[in-house]
Amino acid sequence: MEQPPPPKDVGPPRQPDLFCAECGYDLAGLDLSGDCPECGALIARSLERTLGNASDDYLGKLSFGLLIVLVVTLVSIVNQIAQIAVSIASAFAAGVGGVPLKYADLALSLLGITTIFLAGVGLYGWWLFTTRDPGLTGRHDGTTARRIVRISIIITTVITVGSALNQVFVPMNAYAGATTFNAIIVGAIVLSIFSIGAWVAQYLATMLYIRWLADRVPDVPIANQTRLYIWLLPVLYVVGFACAGIGPIISLIIYVIFLFQVRAMIERVRAAGPTPRPETA
Repeated sequence: MEQPPPPKDVGPPRQPDLFCAECGYDLAGLDLSGDCPECGALIARSLERTLGNASDDYLGKLSFGLLIVLVVTLVSIVNQIAQIAVSIASAFAAGVGGVPLKYADLALSLLGITTIFLAGVGLYGWWLFTTRDPGLTGRHDGTTARRIVRISIIITTVITVGSALNQVFVPMNAYAGATTFNAIIVGAIVLSIFSIGAWVAQYLATMLYIRWLADRVPDVPIANQTRLYIWLLPVLYVVGFACAGIGPIISLIIYVIFLFQVRAMIERVRAAGPTPRPETA
């Protein structure tokens, strides 16, 4: 009786949809026990799609981008407080003496220029923080949340810069006419609606994106915080504003602290490094 032929040696296992975690090189069909032909990184490291096995360059961009976002946020708060203070002081001087504060327009123009600079730097920070992981592709690469964050931050940046340019080049007394004033009010309302919509989209997408990052560590506390904050902070913002006016302040403080925690998570992952190469006999 004729024996069936022995099975062919198909060699080591191969995977069709795989990219190098270090450089993004297409590893489809390569021996999983070998090295990336582009950068020399261990191919087996790319099989474990955890954040710890991502390239240090990618993690560095996330960390630095989030640091920029945090610094810009804190400086923007100070800048906004200064603008409010100048506007109130000028209005008070005009009401008491009939003459606006002498250098109010100049001060607001300088603060407006600062706003434009901060908006540009903040956009750069968000862009870095939402960098695509070169080692991931497909349905689970966080693309949807990343894109929504980027699109929404572009919209809010354009609106912020437009408002700041108006503040820089249009003096405070230019809105004295009733018709001009009404047109400005309508325009401000329309821009505010677009700005709020973009900010809400950015916030929700940011929480989903951070949850995706946390799940890749995995960092259960951070992931659970995103599930809580995605609804709690907006509710706290609205209800707190309606009741005592401090809801936005409390929400902002919690949000900033949370972003610091996310950056600390990324830095812990960077410090731990990727899965070490197994020693050969």
